[in-house]
Amino acid sequence: MATTYENMVLNETHKREKNAGREWGKQNAGDITVYAMDTQEYANLEHLKAKVSDLCDLQPTPASMVRPPRKVRAAQSALSQNTWTCVTRDPRLLLFPC
Repeated sequence: MATTYENMVLNETHKREKNAGREWGKQNAGDITVYAMDTQEYANLEHLKAKVSDLCDLQPTPASMVRPPRKVRAAQSALSQNTWTCVTRDPRLLLFPC
C-alpha cells in the first residue's frame, strides 16, 4: 500500500511523461503525413483542404455583416412568427381580440 506522498510523486511522474510525449509530438509530427505523399489519397486530401480553405475565405465575418435597422428586423420577426397585432384607442375593443 502506497502512502499519500508516494501516490502524489507517481501522479506527477505520469503527468510529466505525458506532457513530454505531447511536446515531442508537437515538435516532430510535422514531418509525418497521414498518407504517403505519392498516393492518390494524399492528393485528394490536399484538394479537399484547398476547397475548405476557399469556403472559409468566402464566409462573412460578423464584423463585416451589416445589420438591418431595428424596425426592419422587428417587422421581419413579426411576419416570420405569423403574429398579428391590433392597435386601437377605443377601450371597448380591448375586451375582444381583433
